[in-house]
Amino acid sequence: MPDDVTPIRQQYLEIKRQYPDAILFFRLGDFYETFDQDAETASRELDIVLTSRNVAKGVRIPMAGIPYHAVENYLARLIEKGYHVAICEQLGDQPVKGLFPRQVTRVVTPGTVVEPGMLKGDRNNYLVAVFPAENRAGVAYVDITTGEFSATELEGEDIAGLLRAELIRLNPAEVLLPDSIELANGFPGHTTRWPVWRFEPGRCQETLLRHFQAASLDGFGLHGLPFAIRAAGAVLQ
Repeated sequence: MPDDVTPIRQQYLEIKRQYPDAILFFRLGDFYETFDQDAETASRELDIVLTSRNVAKGVRIPMAGIPYHAVENYLARLIEKGYHVAICEQLGDQPVKGLFPRQVTRVVTPGTVVEPGMLKGDRNNYLVAVFPAENRAGVAYVDITTGEFSATELEGEDIAGLLRAELIRLNPAEVLLPDSIELANGFPGHTTRWPVWRFEPGRCQETLLRHFQAASLDGFGLHGLPFAIRAAGAVLQ
């Protein structure tokens, strides 16, 4: 990084490092700006003008912006294409040492949309987690707009076929999958790769117990279903 990089560039980079896999909508006044590769992606996918911004002496970077009052429309188009978007808001009415504080207030993905204008009215907006292993697979899904939640475990020699049929039935908006697992092409829903530690048995069981405020999962139909527990715990994280 150049020594004379602008303070707002430093602020942007610090926030962007926390959300490397999302397009960062960075609030600047009446616009959400995108920079670097995010700007090139936004310009291409949203058909908006790609410009540039000076961030240090002799250094310009790609930039593309959208008006804040039209963000839902542009956000919906990116989410429909499977992108994740982190919304970074400008906080307060006055700058601190010449710079407004900013922080990400939400991250929107295909399976976590709650805005009515971005939802498809003819179907649920399921976020599904899958944990496959040999001839078994845990499947859990949630629709955060309705609170619907369910988990099950599939078993059979053709586990890929069973899993495909279940996902076609659910028609999810987004599928969470361990990054160590490969699924064949053609499965419905946008796939999001998660580190396998998010599916770790102890972590997932603790997540479920905390969510349901329970001492045991036996009353929730998950007894003896370790892969269902791993999928269910992951989808609620």
